[in-house]
Amino acid sequence: MLTLVTGGTGFIGNRLVWELARTGARVRVLVRSASLSTLETSFPAEVEVVCGDILNRPSLQQAMQGCSRVFHLAAYAKNWSHRRELYFEVNLQGLSNVLETARAAGVGRVVWSSSDLTLGPSLHGKTCDESSSRALQACFSAYEESKLAAEKEVARQHPSGLEIVTVLPTRVFGPGLLTEGNSVTRIMELYLRGRFPVLLGGGKPVGNWVLVDDVVRGLIQAAERGRAGERYILGGENSSLREFFQLWAEISGCRRMQFPVSGPVALTFAYLQELRARWFGVYPQITPAWVRCFLCDYIRSSAKAEKELGYHFTSLAEGMRRTYTFLQAR
Repeated sequence: MLTLVTGGTGFIGNRLVWELARTGARVRVLVRSASLSTLETSFPAEVEVVCGDILNRPSLQQAMQGCSRVFHLAAYAKNWSHRRELYFEVNLQGLSNVLETARAAGVGRVVWSSSDLTLGPSLHGKTCDESSSRALQACFSAYEESKLAAEKEVARQHPSGLEIVTVLPTRVFGPGLLTEGNSVTRIMELYLRGRFPVLLGGGKPVGNWVLVDDVVRGLIQAAERGRAGERYILGGENSSLREFFQLWAEISGCRRMQFPVSGPVALTFAYLQELRARWFGVYPQITPAWVRCFLCDYIRSSAKAEKELGYHFTSLAEGMRRTYTFLQAR
């Protein structure tokens, strides 16, 4: 069984490639040619690396030759872009290209990584699962909007015969590449250095935090046991931002002063960051869209994945211990 992975140079994708190779799977990774020369060494020697782009159909066709399954993790998930359309080009059109090419190539199954943001925020402390209706129809960010549109594309293409399984990771952290996709771990590292002194919304908003190893295992389980056309939340523990950093302080033994920051103050700072980005091209630390997002609760349940896939998650404390060991080793 030959497996193609897109997004293998990202935080989750890279960990997935290594885990697949460790278990003896034949793995091929699609990498944009511009970065191939510098990233080839980040994969096991037995992994086949091919040049291509999910926006380039011919390169996709070549990459999928002989493949029986595809893990599609490639996405534009950055905080900001000069062009809003870029989110839809990569996250929507790129997905459509992957699905249509996979069907034409005779691929049996595609496991696609969406985001739990497509479920929308949890209102009034309600826990959301895959069956929950969005409480807010409007999207906070172009990233969220593009992923929601991509899920509609999956629903449209599913009856065409290709088996598509969608996973919804929550807030992923843990050992691995410290890219923007691993922003939670980067924030944890900044805290250790005394450079993350704020608690957005007073630290009250609740999120769901999951160790990257659990997400990787859940992706493989989705490929093996997931029902075609279904979505599965791959999450962990629900915890407020204040509780998260209190536990991180206990695990690391490092206690830093943190100050509650209200929504209006955070939004003002984010607007200034966005203006600076538009005027001077300086990449923003945060944008108003993401401030609004993280001022909301995102309470999730992974019960469906636990029941149907055999998924289970690592405790937040244990995940933090592994992350602390990783950061110390760096």
